[in-house]
Amino acid sequence: ACSTQAKEDENEKAMKMYAEALETAMKDDIVILRASDFNTKGLDGGDKDKKGTFHRLVKAVGENQASGTTAGGSYGIGKGAPFVASLLRTVYYSTLNGSGEVIFQGKSRLMSHVFDGIEYRAVGSFGIEGHDSVRDPLQIPEGFIRTERGTDINILGYDINLMWVDELAGSVLDNFWKAIHTGILEVTIVDGLKRIEINAKSLRLNLEKYSKSALVYYRSVVEKSQYFSKQL
Repeated sequence: ACSTQAKEDENEKAMKMYAEALETAMKDDIVILRASDFNTKGLDGGDKDKKGTFHRLVKAVGENQASGTTAGGSYGIGKGAPFVASLLRTVYYSTLNGSGEVIFQGKSRLMSHVFDGIEYRAVGSFGIEGHDSVRDPLQIPEGFIRTERGTDINILGYDINLMWVDELAGSVLDNFWKAIHTGILEVTIVDGLKRIEINAKSLRLNLEKYSKSALVYYRSVVEKSQYFSKQL
């Protein structure tokens, strides 16, 4: 329906995107990139609890996800990134919070379209009727139940290539090398038998292999030998 709508709107970019989405959806196997965090709180709060972290991440639009002096957020810009990485523009969220509650919800961000004469909005949900999340473990699809406190973000139709692990490692190092250097972040990337461990101990070796640009900044911190001032 979105593909048809894109053609009617003569939106070439959308036409290409939905052609790829249809091709992906018809495949026997669909690639999923799972981003899992650990040593975190997980998501809490009901579907309509605007102060809850589940609502802020999955339900809210245009709101800063986190609050407090140590929390970051850019009014929902970051939480939209996983949808861009999905050829199906679809993400499955799965979390286990401190209360021992499991929550599962699928979400698609497509485009407004007409189907069988009915106009539909751009955002759709996979869960209980009425766009509610699934909170009964027996109703959560196998493979999507979080067993350790924290959150999984499953990106459906992740567009991979032969070098995707190396490219993802490079991106992690480019953006988060300082957090890794100070020991507050560790990242593991796994694809079959290939495994890249990025932590404070392995940081330099990984920088030399996957991110020469970030290596320069890293060296300026650990090998500083002079101070200079210049008027820009």
